[in-house]
Amino acid sequence: MDMEKWLPAWLQLLVLLPVAISCYLPAKNQMRHTPLKTAGMCFALLFPCSLLGAWLHGTFEISVNTVLLLCLILFFFFYRRTLKTDLPRALAIFVGVCAVQTFPLQFAYAFDARLHPLSGAGQISKEAALLQLILACLMPIAAASLPLRYSEAAEKHTVFQI
Repeated sequence: MDMEKWLPAWLQLLVLLPVAISCYLPAKNQMRHTPLKTAGMCFALLFPCSLLGAWLHGTFEISVNTVLLLCLILFFFFYRRTLKTDLPRALAIFVGVCAVQTFPLQFAYAFDARLHPLSGAGQISKEAALLQLILACLMPIAAASLPLRYSEAAEKHTVFQI
């Protein structure tokens, strides 16, 4: 197996872990299990899925995007079963998070085009895949920290105390 193909594919598929965190943040009060147990189950599903997807890409030349789409479908069914909310809400959160998580990929494509102007858009380099993973990990951190910061400021300036 060619490491030059396998490593960027694996880094691209590891983005599923921050996607999972981003999906559970808005639904943290609707989880069926404790956050630690849910995190363990997500890791047990998504980490082997990313390894298998990278192996499929390296061995059978299956596109990373195809593997990612299949992993996302599999993760949605898992996500839905771990929440107490109804299907439309779970689907809205999931699709919204997937839409927001496309921004790190676009930045990675731009970074890759700058590094390797003659390469195609079918596969990104390991540097760009690492940038995508880092940016994807920063997304849930930013999403979790902003409400905390602004809720403290709102409580400080509230006239009426409950």
